[in-house]
Amino acid sequence: MGCRFPKIDGIRQLGDALRKGLNAIDVVPADRWDADRYYSENEVSKGKSYVRRGGFINQDPKTFDAGFFGISPREAENMDPQQRLLLEVVWEAFENS
Repeated sequence: MGCRFPKIDGIRQLGDALRKGLNAIDVVPADRWDADRYYSENEVSKGKSYVRRGGFINQDPKTFDAGFFGISPREAENMDPQQRLLLEVVWEAFENS
């Protein structure tokens, strides 16, 4: 098993978080985007969000060991961050199996 969850740094912490009923939803970190700039109380405002909270993983999505996966730095830079995280989580699952 491998995982990335908000406020949880791996499968060892997952069980504790579930038992404690951890609420992983929090305010938008300032380094992600300016939540106030994009906020609107109107749910249908174009280009706006009507919430100021979300679930954010602790890991910086920009950190990725491209060489480990045989990917050039340029290619890794252009990859979707979710694809990079998927590669890492799959590798973590192999290691934990």
